[in-house]
Amino acid sequence: MVCILLPLNGIVMNLLFRNEFFQPVSRYTNYIIQPTLCANMISIIVFAFIILFLGRLNLISLRLSFSKFKESIGLIFILWFSAQTVSVIAAGLSPDGISVNNDFNILVGSFLGQIFGNALFEEAMYRGLIYIQLYLILRKKKNNKISIFIALVCSQLLFSLIHIPNRLWINQSENLLLDLVNLFILGAVFTIIFIRTDNLAFLIGFHALLNEPFDIIKPSIPTQLIILLGAIIIAILWPLITCESRRIKPWRGNSYSKKSKSSSNVPIR
Repeated sequence: MVCILLPLNGIVMNLLFRNEFFQPVSRYTNYIIQPTLCANMISIIVFAFIILFLGRLNLISLRLSFSKFKESIGLIFILWFSAQTVSVIAAGLSPDGISVNNDFNILVGSFLGQIFGNALFEEAMYRGLIYIQLYLILRKKKNNKISIFIALVCSQLLFSLIHIPNRLWINQSENLLLDLVNLFILGAVFTIIFIRTDNLAFLIGFHALLNEPFDIIKPSIPTQLIILLGAIIIAILWPLITCESRRIKPWRGNSYSKKSKSSSNVPIR
């Protein structure tokens, strides 16, 4: 049901964007609540009903919990602060100097649209739900590494293809194939970080920053690249950073469905 409705959801939301359906809300809130947040909140409510009530899953099934949120919020702030620090230093060394970004409302609205909208929806759907459920299905018949590989490829192929209506809407059809390949690669990176950290909250924050870095100054360097490299480093060092050695690591012979008394390892349906 989810896979059938996802393309339809993409088409409907892009039509609403094209007809500026959410623009009045954005104007009345001085761009704090932007169309990206409105559209994705509708999608989140619809798919949450399907997943949580019809599918009878829970947030822990998607690797979301309060404990995971607590351990990720500080790391997300470190990612943002590191990117901004490097950006300020680079701007200070450039001939143009430092120029403060005055569009504060738009900055806040854009980031809220990602952290509570687009990034939350996409990570919950393509990494938290589809990747894990595909892995569980495949794990019954295939070995662990093959299950991970096929689940990763299929889920991120869907992730890239679902962006086609949006790319056609913003007139990027001439570079559509290259853009889809880039989306697939980026989705694969997201999934690998997700497997490594077993923390969807961190991935949501990272995804939000990658799309909207919340630059306090007008950047002279690509802050997204710093955020991407920082997230990869954090994922590599995750057990040391979080001081947790006991995690569900499918590539080491465990599975997401392995039973445990730990609240973070509740079996996933």
